[in-house]
Amino acid sequence: MNPRFPCTSAVRNLLIGAALLLSMASSSPLSAQCSSNVPPNGACGYVFKQYANGTFQTPTRPYNVKFSTSANGSGGSVVTTGALVNGQPDYSLFFAYGPFATHVDIYVFIWNDFDHWGSATVPIDRFQLSGSGGISYSGLHTVPAPLPPTVVAPYEGQVNVGTSTNLQWTDGLDNDRRSTAWPVTYDIYASGNEFPEVLAYSNVPCNGVGTCNLFASGLVYTTRYQWRVVAKLYGPSYTSDHYYTTSSSTFHFSTTWDPNTPTYTIRTINGSNLLRAVGGGGGAFDGRGAFSNYETQFKIQDVNGGTLYSGDQVHIQTNRNYFMTAVNGGCTSCGVNATSSWTMSYQTWTIIRIAGFGPINPGDQVAFQSANGYYMSAELGGGSDVNANRTAIGAWETFTFQ
Repeated sequence: MNPRFPCTSAVRNLLIGAALLLSMASSSPLSAQCSSNVPPNGACGYVFKQYANGTFQTPTRPYNVKFSTSANGSGGSVVTTGALVNGQPDYSLFFAYGPFATHVDIYVFIWNDFDHWGSATVPIDRFQLSGSGGISYSGLHTVPAPLPPTVVAPYEGQVNVGTSTNLQWTDGLDNDRRSTAWPVTYDIYASGNEFPEVLAYSNVPCNGVGTCNLFASGLVYTTRYQWRVVAKLYGPSYTSDHYYTTSSSTFHFSTTWDPNTPTYTIRTINGSNLLRAVGGGGGAFDGRGAFSNYETQFKIQDVNGGTLYSGDQVHIQTNRNYFMTAVNGGCTSCGVNATSSWTMSYQTWTIIRIAGFGPINPGDQVAFQSANGYYMSAELGGGSDVNANRTAIGAWETFTFQ
């Protein structure tokens, strides 16, 4: 619809007053007029109400306003910017001034990030100034952006997730956004082990009301996954990408061990405690483990492969794909943590059999020597901190490989 609002030839300056109801209910402006009582570069004034809770209401928060000759509002093409403020009891009003060239599309953007309404990149309106001072106007009324989706499953930080799992999230819609006239799809961005995210799934429809579900398979064992959801609510626009987007925060979970490779616990000399990567890795490492679970189970990776013997170099992998690390490679004041995702010298330990000969098997007593020659020690023989600061093997440096 392109209603034209002509002005007399004597009037070179104009004021466009148009009630922009933030709804699909109407596609034409409620009012328009011409005026000569504005600066010579031209001006635009909009009057509108916000659609919320099933009624048209006075906006309760300021709105951002931008005029641009670019359909996506980018670059240096912004003509003017402003902020919408509360006006009279039944509407809000702002004025924004030129200069506006004639016969050029000027796009109008109105948005409020706090309430996720409108968009800085999807226009709600477009107009042109004619050479005679009249205006060619196409009406378009904005729709809300989705609310940020939130995670349902796997829950934030969940561990031991299977390699096939259901991703679930809230749809980002409330009563003011849930409409058959405004279809919504979702893009899923994901990555593993903190690599840059990629678009994993696009334009996924929601198969429920309130909660959406996507079955993901082919995940990798012992991997930390990050994912987020971008909700796209479609409405009319003057651009091809006519949707309003809102992203969730980034969610995290990690997958379980590969059941085809063994895991081990490492018991301290007191016989009661196990070495523990707190949270399955990514932080502290101590000797306070009480029973076998995802925090106290490790994979022992022989760097040379094959059968494990005394003197072999090993990497000790946690459930969440971190590696036991001697801080600074070991020193008289160095601790042990499980914060590294990579295996280099600080994550490389020499495993030493305390007594006997032959391959190292579960039940054997061992010690672990860091890259700088310091031995790992469970303070007090277990139940306390773990360091890489001893120069000789004693009771506290002795562990049972199980």
